[in-house]
Amino acid sequence: MKKNDLIVPFILIGLGILFLVVTSGVFLTKGKSAKWVSRKMKIGALLLSLSSLGACDGCFKTPDTCYAVAETDVFYIETSKRDTIELIKPLEMKIAGSINYADVQEFSFLIKNKQRKIILKEDIYSLDNKFDSLNEKFVINLSNDIESGTYDVFFYNTSKEFQDSLSYKSAYTLIIK
Repeated sequence: MKKNDLIVPFILIGLGILFLVVTSGVFLTKGKSAKWVSRKMKIGALLLSLSSLGACDGCFKTPDTCYAVAETDVFYIETSKRDTIELIKPLEMKIAGSINYADVQEFSFLIKNKQRKIILKEDIYSLDNKFDSLNEKFVINLSNDIESGTYDVFFYNTSKEFQDSLSYKSAYTLIIK
């Protein structure tokens, strides 16, 4: 715990007791003493100010905001069922989808087998070759040379050169039959 976390509650308790004493002074003078009323107003304002800092404790912990920020670069795969994409060789070797609320201009994907070996790593291009609207469609054509089996597909909001294995935006299981 920080030093301020320990001091502020004691200051608030002390100010609360002082506020009660001053309030009793206002009561005894029946509110006719401007001096006691002024003291009560000052201590009350100080109490409210200090207690409001503690009430919004979560707002100051991160440089972000107190509200939920809308998600960007959302991948939607049309050919998926839940988190699984099923493709049938040689007829359906395409992954079709869209990127909603694109915040960047480069996207990529990575396919790994269950032994974590990279099978394919490529950039994603929208159908109009630019990510300039809220919903951009794309199609990934896969080669029939990829063996039947189960794979993991990771989608990134970077180009294939800058993919980081921990920073993918979406992940799916790919089953090729």
